[in-house]
Amino acid sequence: MVDVVEAAYRAAVRSPTTWVAEVLAVAAPLLDRGADVVAYEYDTTRPMRQWLSPPVGNPELAASVVAAFADTPPGINHDVHRRLGPVTILSEILQAPLATRTDLAPHARPRAMADMLGVNATDPSGRGTYFCAPSRRVIRRNGGGIQRWEQVAAHIAAAGRLRHVLARPGLPEAILSPDGKVLHAASAAQSSLPMLQRAARASERARVERTDLDTLAAWSALVDGRWSLVDEIERDGRRILLAHANPAAVGDPRRLTRMERVVAGYVAMGHSNKLIGYELGVAPSTVALHLQGATRKLGVRSRVELVDRVLLISHGRSQQFEIGGELVNAIVSPESGSSARIATLTRAELAVARLAARGRSSAYIARERRVSVRTIANQLASIYAKLAIGTRSELAHLLAASPPTK
Repeated sequence: MVDVVEAAYRAAVRSPTTWVAEVLAVAAPLLDRGADVVAYEYDTTRPMRQWLSPPVGNPELAASVVAAFADTPPGINHDVHRRLGPVTILSEILQAPLATRTDLAPHARPRAMADMLGVNATDPSGRGTYFCAPSRRVIRRNGGGIQRWEQVAAHIAAAGRLRHVLARPGLPEAILSPDGKVLHAASAAQSSLPMLQRAARASERARVERTDLDTLAAWSALVDGRWSLVDEIERDGRRILLAHANPAAVGDPRRLTRMERVVAGYVAMGHSNKLIGYELGVAPSTVALHLQGATRKLGVRSRVELVDRVLLISHGRSQQFEIGGELVNAIVSPESGSSARIATLTRAELAVARLAARGRSSAYIARERRVSVRTIANQLASIYAKLAIGTRSELAHLLAASPPTK
């Protein structure tokens, strides 16, 4: 897996126009589950039908992936790319055999596909690179292997951004030797020099030891939440490390510091504090402090509420409503396809969904609807399945994003 990381950075420096293909060439043998692998770049800030760039890899599989994306419910597409973390298993998302899905089975059947492993290299900007590895068998989650692919995905995301950083004119902010000696440092890098020095020494030790587990653990995707270290070979054969500013892009929830915005953005993507620390090159305790700051400033009490608030502020639009004869301004999230998803609910399910989104308990809803609690539980399960969500918080967010229906 270290070879994949090195290929991502090497291609970012030397061949940015063929970057995806070069990373895929190294990653595919490790990801392949017997049905080939393709990769594509995507941009979720566009309308959903324009998210995907043409996939790279096996042409038949690439065409199948594009067709399957078009037929996949928008909620699942959104969650796979924006909410479920860097490593996904399709059978876990669907909670049903792929063959039973009338929307996806026609695309899976010609390749005898039973499942798919996805590696999502992205950041809170909504842009990234996705690797699709179909499998002819149902995939079982492997803790150690999943963690290493999470780390690889963090590096691929950083390398993807680095292509654009290096395309702009300018010099590196710092230059270090592999043993951590500072050869040059601009004023912007001064406060990060101790961490850059430690990172340089750690990467050199990892390079010598050359085991996937140790190397990936020691080699964080960024240094001090901002810097990428890039290998350079000088004319005399001496190796040096160049530090380029390469922070993760993120939306702008007001009142938060840059690091609070970045941490909150990764939390909204379903990343753990430990993984966020790895992605930013800071300690998990530092991540927790920034998370506490974001939670306090945004006036929320839980991680779930923080996710909702970040999504609304970062991606929402201002809209005016009339409530009780008064005009009220609110931020509404433009969730792709939310109206179409809600339209799949029956009248009874929609009534239950609205009550649940207001925080009413199942017992309360059952009394209001004059049915059993078990009936409400079954209706909520059907609602969650149709909308491809898993919590009442997500339900409230989705209903807020959609105009009134039925």
